[in-house]
Amino acid sequence: MAIEVKGNRVYPHTVGIIESEPTRLNLLNLVVRRAGFRTITGANGKGALNIMGRHFIDLILLGDDSSETKFPNLVTRIKKASPSLVMVLGSDNSEERALQLYDAGADFFLHPREFTGQILVARMRSVLRRVDIATGNLRPYPRITNGDTN
Repeated sequence: MAIEVKGNRVYPHTVGIIESEPTRLNLLNLVVRRAGFRTITGANGKGALNIMGRHFIDLILLGDDSSETKFPNLVTRIKKASPSLVMVLGSDNSEERALQLYDAGADFFLHPREFTGQILVARMRSVLRRVDIATGNLRPYPRITNGDTN
């Protein structure tokens, strides 16, 4: 389950899904909700910035519009406005595009053929387990000392 425990209360992680293609937006929303996450959706960059202004988002899934030359600027604006992690879901397999988006501030980039719904959810869970969203810092791995087997 995608949850965070604070005191005696349990909260699902919130995922912002920004995707301009309506069918893909609906599919991503369905997959992420079924995995137990709370979702908030938007259709464009303006929607992403509005969502972040009203909600605390743990992770943003951002559908890459490779035809949009200003898209890397959106990634930079999101990272400046929020400590949220940004996972870009690529629209093509261009290494150059992935590097451009990493340079703009993306935390993760998934090429289209690299993920199914199950892989996407597994990566989201892995990331959220390891990162303190409030600070953006990686949580330390537990130290293993001689004799520890657990």
